[in-house]
Amino acid sequence: MENKTCKQCNCEFIVDDDDLAFYKKISPTFGDKTFEIPPPSLCPDCRNRRRTAVRNVTNLHKRKCDLCQKEIVSMYSSDKTDIKVYCSECWWSDKWDPTEYAQGYDSSRSFIEQVIELKKKVPQPALMYVNSENSDYSNLSNDNKNCYLIFLSGRNEDVYYGYWSEDSKSCVDISYNSRCELCFEGINLGRCYNVHWSVNCGDCRDSYFIEDCDSCKDCILCSRLSHKQYCYKNEQYEKEQYEKMKSEFVAGLEIKLDDYKKEFQAVIQSQPKKFSQMLRCENCSGDNVFDSKNCHNCFMTAHSEECKYCYDLTRGTDSYDITGFGIPIELVYESQNIGLGSARCAFVSFAYQLADSYYCEHCYYSRNLFGSIGIRNHGEYFILNKKYSQDEYERLCKDIVSDMQERGEWGEFFPAKFSAFDYNETLADIYYPLKKEESQRLGYGWQEDDYDIGFNGTPYEPLPIKTYEKDDGERKKLLDGVLKCQKSGRPYKISPQELLFYIKNGLPIPRLHYMIRMQERLERINLFNLYHRQCMCEETGHDHDGRCKIEFETSYSPKQEEKVYCEKCYWAEEK
Repeated sequence: MENKTCKQCNCEFIVDDDDLAFYKKISPTFGDKTFEIPPPSLCPDCRNRRRTAVRNVTNLHKRKCDLCQKEIVSMYSSDKTDIKVYCSECWWSDKWDPTEYAQGYDSSRSFIEQVIELKKKVPQPALMYVNSENSDYSNLSNDNKNCYLIFLSGRNEDVYYGYWSEDSKSCVDISYNSRCELCFEGINLGRCYNVHWSVNCGDCRDSYFIEDCDSCKDCILCSRLSHKQYCYKNEQYEKEQYEKMKSEFVAGLEIKLDDYKKEFQAVIQSQPKKFSQMLRCENCSGDNVFDSKNCHNCFMTAHSEECKYCYDLTRGTDSYDITGFGIPIELVYESQNIGLGSARCAFVSFAYQLADSYYCEHCYYSRNLFGSIGIRNHGEYFILNKKYSQDEYERLCKDIVSDMQERGEWGEFFPAKFSAFDYNETLADIYYPLKKEESQRLGYGWQEDDYDIGFNGTPYEPLPIKTYEKDDGERKKLLDGVLKCQKSGRPYKISPQELLFYIKNGLPIPRLHYMIRMQERLERINLFNLYHRQCMCEETGHDHDGRCKIEFETSYSPKQEEKVYCEKCYWAEEK
């Protein structure tokens, strides 16, 4: 075990014996020599921030494809003229060859600097989505149909403004949801139907403002209920009473929404919280971990085993420090958005079905790559996009890693200057917010320009949703008009499909820009930190005298107001 001090934030962290064994296990062998991967120099948070800051997930822009010259949607803003950007059709086509940009290795220079130099030459894909139909406005997504502005999402249909949504249908404004239908403003919902403004619920339906509920239906402003129906503010009512209250409640959505949100927050605060959202797990730590085994310090992780320091991961095995994707991966270290069968890789950014490769970006269906960008379709034995024989590849990799060890580059993910995005364009700015000066001190850029749609007229003021059911004139005004976000002032529009969803479900027109709504949802999820705390339960009849003595690791900070219970006390409390 090693006690370390993060060279970036100066906090102390531990590299335990299991960590050291993992680094040894994944250390690559080139020729007759194994190059051990050293323990990290940054703490887990700083490592995740570094990976998160290389991808712009949610900010989309208009610009031209640098190959076909068509107007396209891109994660790269038009001011990034030093980056060559191709639309998806061109990028995946045979109209260009990544080996055209091949570089020979210069041992007198930093290898990382040479990879960064190569990256600036090789075309970048405008967006990352595959096998999708009528879902052009999406990024880091797959197998979606008729979706709009969804990110890190897969296998959805008719979903709008989604972040990490899977296998869902006809939903709007959802984050970390799976197998949901007709849901609105949902966070961490699973198998829910017609549930709105709700958090951490499973198998619920026909409800508004519910939190931590299981198998409930027809509930409003409730928390911590199981197998309940016709409940209002956690009180049980007869069906006739509930329907009357529901009718009055729904009628007030247009003018009392802010009051309902405050009331819901009070309901949430009144109920104890389980130390972690974890289901069907064995020997795991973190938050929002499901169907996993031996996963530690993991967040938003599912169907994984023997993983550590992973975020937004599905079906990972024996992997550390992964930000995003999986489905599946094995023996992968310090990489982001890598998946679909990738194995034995480290320090990789954006890859599918990649094996035995290091320090690469946007490489797919290939193996045995080192420091390459954009290699696709069964490429093998490439260094800096230059093709070698197997013997030449292994000899040169030995020289490169030896040089990297001398320069202190080996064993670390790409530095800040590798990112093509400014810090405030990335999710790092939400998960690890920094001021402009702080981000620049760490080597990141800062986007000053505003790329929202331009609008100088009078913004359209939405009317009650019932108005748009029959009034064609007002419906046209809304769809043609531009709305102004009440919080940020950013302009935004309402799409016809979106309006139809609100009309069918009797929901008011949102008064906030979609990015503000998404950011507010993400901010309601505890950040990726664990705190050592003691159970706060002092209830009698819970098999303890006075306050419960059980201690645990939780994502609830001691500064938060919630009462946090161990699992035993949480389930002993009547729901």
